[in-house]
Amino acid sequence: MFKKIITITLVLCMVVSLGVFGMTNVSAETQYSSGGQTNSTLTYVEQSQYCVLIPETIDMNIGSYTFEADNMNLIETEHVYVKLQEIVSEPYLTFTHTNGTDQTCRKVTRTDTVYNSKVTESIPVDCVGYFSDGDTQSEVTFGLEWLQSDTQPKAGTYSSNVVFEIYLA
Repeated sequence: MFKKIITITLVLCMVVSLGVFGMTNVSAETQYSSGGQTNSTLTYVEQSQYCVLIPETIDMNIGSYTFEADNMNLIETEHVYVKLQEIVSEPYLTFTHTNGTDQTCRKVTRTDTVYNSKVTESIPVDCVGYFSDGDTQSEVTFGLEWLQSDTQPKAGTYSSNVVFEIYLA
């Protein structure tokens, strides 16, 4: 008998707790209408979108390169960065001759594409592309500085395989 009373009491407690927690939370902003019309606001968030065009090969004989973009739709406080992963603390890249043995080192340089904007002073040293909302060209262009060395590099084609990381911040 005692077990039946405890079981019935527990069942009643469970039923009551389900009824209490199952009630809808009614906030002050909720409007009820038994007929007619009522107003409401619909909202949604449009996520930032961007597409940076990275060519398979970049010919650095032209002096400098500026990344291009398409569909740069950003929140006004956001920017898209193109980072050169091979640059850690110093902006230097090693290039290897097609013969596979000769190597040379070049410094990566950056300049602002917009006169007097000083973007390069505010971005990380490994950043070679920088976009704001609506930009179709990077606000930064990058190139290579031919360093003075003890020996003249062997004539021919040099290349460096690099990885560009694109991120939103």
